[in-house]
Amino acid sequence: MNIHHEAAPLKAGPLFFCIDISPLFRYISTRVVMMMLGRISAAIFLVCSFLLVFPPSGYPSYDSEAGRKYRIACERLDGLKKSKRKKYRSYWMDCVRNFELVEKKYPKSPSAGDACFEKAGLYLDMYGVSRIRKDVNTSISRYNTCLKKYPRHRATPKAYYSLIEIYLDYKKDKKKAGKTYGTLAQRYPKSKWTKRASARFGLSPGSRKQKTQLRRAPRKGGSSTGLVTDIRHRSGGPYTRIVVDLNKPFTFKYHELRKPDRLVFDIKKARIDTALEIEPVTVNDGVLKQIRFSQYKTDTVRVVLDLSSLESYMAFPLKGHDRLVIDVKGTSNGEPSQTYSQANKTGQRTGKTGSDIQQARELAKALKDGDIIKTIAIDAGHGGHDPGAIGKYGLKEKNITLDIARRLSRLIKKKLNCKVVMIRDKDTFIDLDQRPIIAKVQRADLFISVHANANRSRRMKGIETYIQGLEATDRGASMTAARENAYAMSTKTHDKNEPAVDRFLREITWTAWDEESLQLAHAVQASLVRRVKPANSRVVDLGVKRAFFYVLINTEMPSILAEVGFISNPKEERLLRKAVYRQRIAEALYRGVKNYVKGKTPKMAESRGR
Repeated sequence: MNIHHEAAPLKAGPLFFCIDISPLFRYISTRVVMMMLGRISAAIFLVCSFLLVFPPSGYPSYDSEAGRKYRIACERLDGLKKSKRKKYRSYWMDCVRNFELVEKKYPKSPSAGDACFEKAGLYLDMYGVSRIRKDVNTSISRYNTCLKKYPRHRATPKAYYSLIEIYLDYKKDKKKAGKTYGTLAQRYPKSKWTKRASARFGLSPGSRKQKTQLRRAPRKGGSSTGLVTDIRHRSGGPYTRIVVDLNKPFTFKYHELRKPDRLVFDIKKARIDTALEIEPVTVNDGVLKQIRFSQYKTDTVRVVLDLSSLESYMAFPLKGHDRLVIDVKGTSNGEPSQTYSQANKTGQRTGKTGSDIQQARELAKALKDGDIIKTIAIDAGHGGHDPGAIGKYGLKEKNITLDIARRLSRLIKKKLNCKVVMIRDKDTFIDLDQRPIIAKVQRADLFISVHANANRSRRMKGIETYIQGLEATDRGASMTAARENAYAMSTKTHDKNEPAVDRFLREITWTAWDEESLQLAHAVQASLVRRVKPANSRVVDLGVKRAFFYVLINTEMPSILAEVGFISNPKEERLLRKAVYRQRIAEALYRGVKNYVKGKTPKMAESRGR
């Protein structure tokens, strides 16, 4: 029997219960999603348009990295202040370099300004430990540099106040303190630092005394005139070097006067610091009688050198530290030389012109003809507060170069019977521009500067030897010169836009020693590579190169700078740490010098005991 089941009838109710709603639901969902996507796209479009008109900071991640390193530098400084190591100056200088690294590596970051001002104050803290007066002056100089570079930085008012305290408490200079206060009160009248400064001077806001100080303050965008802060000299043998220190860039002109004989230098855009004594400086070294200086015009300082004798002279600016260097060479007996007399008769200048260049060429020719080399100057790179390059494991270039220089000195004295002039024989700092003059004063015949190289890439390795040159051989040579020149003056000091005549004269002067320096460099480079190879089988011969080094400027003798390895390369750093390896380098340098000397003096025999 078939049973038929009928569907149960639907009960009466709302209409939508009887309709399949899934198509409608899909339609509505799709519309809603499309509307939401449309609104999101519109929002993204508006945001992008806004960013095009108002772009974000150009260095968000860059600055955060700078901020992190700045905080680390601050933490290390705080740690030093709480530790027993604070009595050692070297640890303070390590902190200085930490802040310098932040400023140099992240110049566009706000942390660069923080690091600059922190470094300026650090020198004053260092004075409290070292009691070296130079630290106070350095602090003043650094503060002024920071105020110039970061005039709108949040630390600016505090920096002005710090300068006021230094002038009052350390320099006892109420005049400069008053001028600085005037600048602070004028630019930041509502700052808490202005109120503190007012209290130091006993001034109340709006008082007559305060208004007087404000009138004395220099206006924004005021005079660009710099100050002559110091004039010093160094004498020895037939050489005298005069250094004029300023606090701003300058230009100068010079000329000669006769009856009596004088050299006159007019420094433009400058005036004499009120703290500087203006009495003549007596020299009487056979070259100069005295140094006189005065405010020749409102914006010109005149420096006059009264001469006893003169063969030649050279003047050049070191713009990184804003100083004028004048090298004067005379005769040992104080009588005018024939070269000088003839130049005056013909009306020619002797400042690195024909007579001096001719003299350099004659000396170079005499060396080629076999004159015996009697004295060798050895310059250990860096020293004192300048550690040079530092390896991954803490090895410092200044220690390596001094040790190698001492070993080389012993070898030369023992085996070549030559006199050795050690430019530095201990851990002291000597300005780069002073090193050549020390060699010349001691009548050195060769100049050898010992260094260890560094590079951002830890893989970079090898040995290279340099001679002086206006243009670097390659980018690597340029970077090496920039690093070696960094602690004494800005790398911008070598101005490629200097007058064409000055560049021409310099090139001719260097050319007089160029061939001899090149021969010495090749002899040393070949010896270094050959004799280091047994201990460093993968040594790389980077060759002989040219670059502009301040330690080689105006040496007036065959001169080289040897980079004996990359301290930044961990493997070469480990080798340089070993005394046996440093002895091998010293012997290689000695052999190179010996091969060069034998080429110049065939009859010269080494002493026994080799």
